[in-house]
Amino acid sequence: MTPHTADSTEEISLERLIPLLLRAIRWALPAALLSATVTYFALKQQPLVYESASSLVAVQPGPLGSAGSFTTPLVSVAPLDPQAYKEAALSTQVLGQALAMAGEPEGPQALMRLRQAAKVRTVDGRQSSIITLRVRDRDPARAARLANAWAAALRGWEDQRAREHFTRYRRSVEAQLEAILTEIRQARQLKDPDRLRSLDALRGNLARDRDLAHALEESAVGLLALLEHAQVPLAPSAPRPLLGGAAAAVIASLLFFGFVLLREALVRAVRDSEEAARVTGLPVLGEFPRMPPNGKRELPAEAAAFLRTGVHHALADRHPKVVLVTSPEKAEGKSSVAIALARAYARADLPTLLVDADLRRPVVHREFGIAKGWDLVESLRDFTYSVHAHPVAPNLEVLPCLEAPENPAELLAEHWRDFLNNLVHTGRYKVVVVDSPPALAVSDALILAPHASGVLVAVSEGATDRKRLEATLEVLSRVGARVVGLAMTNLRRGPAASGQFTYGYGYGYGPVAVADRKEHKGLPKAGGPKSS
Repeated sequence: MTPHTADSTEEISLERLIPLLLRAIRWALPAALLSATVTYFALKQQPLVYESASSLVAVQPGPLGSAGSFTTPLVSVAPLDPQAYKEAALSTQVLGQALAMAGEPEGPQALMRLRQAAKVRTVDGRQSSIITLRVRDRDPARAARLANAWAAALRGWEDQRAREHFTRYRRSVEAQLEAILTEIRQARQLKDPDRLRSLDALRGNLARDRDLAHALEESAVGLLALLEHAQVPLAPSAPRPLLGGAAAAVIASLLFFGFVLLREALVRAVRDSEEAARVTGLPVLGEFPRMPPNGKRELPAEAAAFLRTGVHHALADRHPKVVLVTSPEKAEGKSSVAIALARAYARADLPTLLVDADLRRPVVHREFGIAKGWDLVESLRDFTYSVHAHPVAPNLEVLPCLEAPENPAELLAEHWRDFLNNLVHTGRYKVVVVDSPPALAVSDALILAPHASGVLVAVSEGATDRKRLEATLEVLSRVGARVVGLAMTNLRRGPAASGQFTYGYGYGYGPVAVADRKEHKGLPKAGGPKSS
């Protein structure tokens, strides 16, 4: 089977997301309830605040005169855009006038408090704009009084702007009129009756413009008109404990779930068997729970039997079967898996040889208490490649490595293929299980793997890095190794972690097989697996 490597940066799938959220909701609900309760009672302690609003409308101006009746066109005050009215409403001049009109104390602090309590909202239309002035205060009557005074102050500011417009126009007309009078005096001295009549008519028009401008200056009004008076509010606008508590619960839940999703997305290690199968495209042939660290490597026999079934099915066409067990890096349980698989084959009445080919950090001899005798290094150096294995159980023999050689890679590269061919041709064993070094740590596993019937990769839940696992499968594929599946170790949850083990082929998982209680009584006491 050629592994299909998925992109390690893939998004969390819906299949993975739903169980994750279901587990997270157990903590999100108490967090949301706590946030809602704290927020509710905190808001209940806050003083009541009332809000009152007045509205103004800013209309477009029209012309007051034209060249047909006056010497110079007389146009009303130029309009301002809504943002300019908003800035004017919040100016010190308008706010100070509002305080004075409302009978409130004036001063820098009073202006600051009013500016903090005031809010302006504008809606711009085609022909007019709506300006809404809102004031918040603990006293509802005072809030309404300030809102109305604020509207009156803004209208007063706009009226003053209009008066100043007509004042400037009147002064311009008066300057023109003074110039005409000068020309009239000169025309009289020159005794020019035609020019005198023309200038006299122009003087009359300017005098009428001056009088009109003066009248408009006295009665000028701006472009703002009151649309709605502020009313005394009957109910407070804040605080709202129920609404605040609900919002706090929603925000706390969203933050909690966001944190969970972010944490899940940042995890680089393989989370479980399903993710391992999805990332690699390989079947998970066996699952082993995390065991107590009591120095033993004896994994549960039932889980090992399921692993043996999966491997046996994947290598049904190979006789004898040479199964190499490796892992991406150290401390991921490969040696424990190799020992458990060899014992499972031996319990199935198949003559089995367990070879410790991890010549750098051998551990198998310690597991079986082998301190001396023939080992793999001597077999490799022997030109006949003879095997003098150590019987350790019915149908199970072990060829350990008792002492690490100085040049393990060179020794394996030169002699492993011939040694393995000689071992297979003897016909003594139906199954040979090889414990090899980690594939990414040293090159030894890449020397051994191409000569095996199949390679089994040990993956530690929550510890094996996804990218390192993908890299392991990539290098094994490059050397022509046949990876048959994965063995998950150190499971912390799920059926395998509770003593129930799943098995299956391909991507799927078969039915959960629960051992009979009598079979459980006959199993050896499980110890904690060591990883190498």
